[in-house]
Amino acid sequence: MGLNFRKSIKVADGVKLNVGKKSAGVSVGGKYVGASFNSRTGARVRASLPGTGLSYTKSLGGSKKKSTSKKRKKSTASTILLVAVVVLAVLFVVYKNWDKISDTLGIGQTEVTTDQAADNAAADQAVSVDNGSVTYVINTSTKKIHLSTCSYVDMSSKNVSETDETLETLVGEGYEKCSRCLK
Repeated sequence: MGLNFRKSIKVADGVKLNVGKKSAGVSVGGKYVGASFNSRTGARVRASLPGTGLSYTKSLGGSKKKSTSKKRKKSTASTILLVAVVVLAVLFVVYKNWDKISDTLGIGQTEVTTDQAADNAAADQAVSVDNGSVTYVINTSTKKIHLSTCSYVDMSSKNVSETDETLETLVGEGYEKCSRCLK
């Protein structure tokens, strides 16, 4: 019996970094369709039909057998192509989840643009005209307070709702002002 090691790290939705005792790799995809690249076994794609027990796996290269230089060049080219596809897939997943990532890391909320200045002016005007009748939008998941014109608000989210409560009351309930629209 030997000592074994295997660790799978979730990088983003649908992307995992797999590290083992003798190899490392990246897998992209979900339960039924995906692709993977491993330093030892090479590249593979897989697909399965849910509930049927039918599946298909195709190796795209990476065999450890001795080969001619032409086969090695082809294998290297396919490996480079696969790495490029995996990088593009990771970038796509990051792009699709950028709002969650930027909110978590606090990226993009420090610069004041002309849109932010306009939002700030609208907020100041709305609050100064009638201090009690401004309608705020709250996100119960992030505990943030926004104006309805704020570009950070996704009204289609189930965690977002409008409220007639005052800003002071919402802050007292544990909500934070949006750094873009309610400075």
